[in-house]
Amino acid sequence: SSSVAILDGIGIEGSVALKDPVLLCRSSYWSDLTAQIPRHREPYVLVYMLNENPRMVEYAGLLAREQGMKAKIIAFNPLKKAPDGLEAICLPSPEEWVAAFRDASYVVTDSFHGTCFSLLFEKPMVVFNPPRFSVRLADVLADFGLSERRVADGTPANEVRVHERTIDWDAVRRAKQGFSAEAKRFLDACFAEALTLCHELGFETTDMDRYIGWCEIGTGDEMVAVLGHLDVVPEGEGWHHPPYAAEIEGGRLYGRGSIDDKGPVVASLFALKAIRDLGIPLNRRVRLL
Repeated sequence: SSSVAILDGIGIEGSVALKDPVLLCRSSYWSDLTAQIPRHREPYVLVYMLNENPRMVEYAGLLAREQGMKAKIIAFNPLKKAPDGLEAICLPSPEEWVAAFRDASYVVTDSFHGTCFSLLFEKPMVVFNPPRFSVRLADVLADFGLSERRVADGTPANEVRVHERTIDWDAVRRAKQGFSAEAKRFLDACFAEALTLCHELGFETTDMDRYIGWCEIGTGDEMVAVLGHLDVVPEGEGWHHPPYAAEIEGGRLYGRGSIDDKGPVVASLFALKAIRDLGIPLNRRVRLL
C-alpha cells in the first residue's frame, strides 16, 4: 500500500497494491496442503521469531501461562537450545510449518508471513516490530484493520495486552475476498498484456489458465526453459532514484525489479527475438515462461 503513495507522488496514478500471494490463494489451499499432518493435541502459543527478541520470548511465556497452555517456537537450528519454557518445533517441513499455524491458539511473531498465516487460519496474532523491514508488516495489518495487533516498541512484556483485543474475523474474510477479486482483475490484465507483447513480436504464445504463460522458438524434443516473474517486492529504503520511475543515468536503468526480475525477462524476450531474426539455427526449443 505504501508503494501506491510513492507512485502517485511521481505522477503515476491508478496503481494497485496487490497482497502477498499466500493471501490470494483459494481458501482451502492451505488446509489441503496440511491435510496429512496430524493435528497437535494440546492448545499452544506459537512463536515464530526471525530476530532475537528476549522481550517477545518473555511475553509468549507469560501469555502461555496465563492461558494455561504450552508455548512452542519454530526453530531451524537443531544445535541451538530453545528458550527456557518454550518447546521447539525443529526443522519442520513446509507442510509442518503451515500446520504449526493451523493448530495454534495464539501466534506471537515478528514476521510478515507469520502474520499472513495467522490471518489465513484466523489465529489471534500479537506482532512485534522487527528491527528492519517493518513496512510490509504495518501495511498488511492496516489493510485488514488490525494495526492494534502491533506491540509498541519498548512496552515491557508484562504490560502487553494485545491478546485481549478481539478480532472481527468476518471483516477479515470480507477484506480478503475483496483483495483477491481486485488482484485477479489486475493480474489478468497484466498477464494478457505480457502475452500480447510476445505475440506482437511474432511468437506463438500459450496461456495456462492464467497460472503461467510462455512463448518459444526452435524445434526438437528437448527444451531449454527460461523462467522469470513479473512481480516485485516492496521498494525498501535508501533509493537515490524513484524506485518505480525506471530512470536512466550513466547508461544504467534504476528501478525496483530492474534486476529481479523484469529486466532479465525483457532481456530474454528480445534475445529470443534476435536469435529468430538472425536466423541462428537451434536444435532445441527455447521457452520463456
